Amino acid sequence: MNSKALPAALPILLSLSLTGSALGEEPGCDDLYRQGQLDQALKVCESECQQDGNCFFLGLMYSNGNGVEQDSARGAAYYSKACSAGTSEACYNLGIMHATGSGIPKDMAAANDMYAKACQLGEGSGCSNLGFNTEKGRGTAQDYQKAMAYYEKACELEDARGCHLLALSYDTGDVTEQDYRKANLYYTRGCRLGSGSSCLNLALNIRDGSGTKQDPSRAAEYLLRACDLDNAAGCAALGKQYEKGNGVKQDYQQAHTFYQKACDQDNAVGCSSLGFLYATGRGVEQNYTKAAKLYDKACAMNNATACFNLALSHRNGNGVPADQAKSRSIFTKACDLGDSTACFNMGLYSEHGSDGMKKDLALAREFYRKACEAEEGRGCVNMGFLLHNGAGGPADPAAAAVFYQHACELDMEKGCYNLALLHEEGEGVQKDPALAREYFGRACDLGDQDGCSSYQKLREGGK
Repeated sequence: MNSKALPAALPILLSLSLTGSALGEEPGCDDLYRQGQLDQALKVCESECQQDGNCFFLGLMYSNGNGVEQDSARGAAYYSKACSAGTSEACYNLGIMHATGSGIPKDMAAANDMYAKACQLGEGSGCSNLGFNTEKGRGTAQDYQKAMAYYEKACELEDARGCHLLALSYDTGDVTEQDYRKANLYYTRGCRLGSGSSCLNLALNIRDGSGTKQDPSRAAEYLLRACDLDNAAGCAALGKQYEKGNGVKQDYQQAHTFYQKACDQDNAVGCSSLGFLYATGRGVEQNYTKAAKLYDKACAMNNATACFNLALSHRNGNGVPADQAKSRSIFTKACDLGDSTACFNMGLYSEHGSDGMKKDLALAREFYRKACEAEEGRGCVNMGFLLHNGAGGPADPAAAAVFYQHACELDMEKGCYNLALLHEEGEGVQKDPALAREYFGRACDLGDQDGCSSYQKLREGGK
């Protein structure tokens, strides 16, 4: 399962829905504010605030500096008066100001009080923010059951974020018992209400068959909806489906379109994938310079794949000047970000003293260990070899056997062969000819001719 889209902690300040005055009536505070006649609005809004507590727009004007000098504290005072008069959006906005410390002291407990009042007055965003803070224990005692209740109420009030948070709770199982079917129901509702994150997560579940029938074609429809809602991750995921022909007809130009849209929103996956299209000339004219620039942008956003490809670009001089030192530096960053091949490459350079690196077997061990931990089988084999032979540190055949075992599990024939040798000799592990023959056979099945010869030898010897 891909990592799921999380909501922002706090939506933007709300403004009231404006309907306008009836024909023949004098324009009210809200009409004038909507029309941008802020000087007149200020006078009318001040009058309405004094007469009936309709102070919400004064709160907006002073907190945002619209038509008046910005004065957040004064804006908060007007919101407080409007909230007391029953304007739910004013309660919510005052909650945001307390939560962020905008012009007033930061106070999460006070923010939650305002969210609670907004929620009681029917403002779904107040319910979802209160639920989020209750789930995380921010300004209130952590209580998953209460958080779920707030999310449910928010969703009932057609707050898209509330539906998304409710769905995410069922999807991840972090707050309540995991239930993909319920997650998908609430993602569907959140998507319908305009949550791009809900559309994305629903698409991922449909694509992977979580809680519903696996259907990449239907997933693509929801990814398009997510992308149309400016969800950059949705655009990137849809681009990937077009690149691979998964659920849609393979179309590199369409992949380019969606990757570009994702990258324009600073989505690292979109920029990295777009760079790959330019590097390979798929759907576009091959252009190494553009590819390198896109890799650089994505690498700056800590995308491991982009860093790896950028390092290769500098190593080979594709689109950028060849620079071994810079290449090694970026390979190291890619390795630190979890790219297993980058770790393996740095291990090779350190072991053999190549690509401008000084030979350092101890450092090679570190890189091979990281590569193996990231499921790069070649890293496991090479780490096992260094441990087995005492290169770069003390010899440790028992530890070597562990790395060879993992390499064999990753279908690396040399991992199986070397593990067989240890069992044959009883080096670091119990001597076991039968087990040695089994691993020689496994190595043979994976294409290792030495494994085939050793397997046949032990078989003919009756061991």
